[in-house]
Amino acid sequence: MKTSEHLRNQSLKKVNISKRQQAVIETIKQLGGKATNAMISKTQNQPINRITGRVKELSEIGIIEFDMKVYDTETKRFVSLWRL
Repeated sequence: MKTSEHLRNQSLKKVNISKRQQAVIETIKQLGGKATNAMISKTQNQPINRITGRVKELSEIGIIEFDMKVYDTETKRFVSLWRL
């Protein structure tokens, strides 16, 4: 039986992924497979507006998906947690 990671890796080969999208994927992996936009932004030392577009693109093609809402103590709002 194929694992979900194996299937995801196969699907990545079929889809053209930009360098910025790949950086987001790698950062989420580095953060344990789940991350918020702010977590990705801080890890990559990039403004959040450079991250949100890539996250949206990756979610639309099914590479990442919404996991749950979590409370962000910095913004004092609930934000989306994304998973691979």
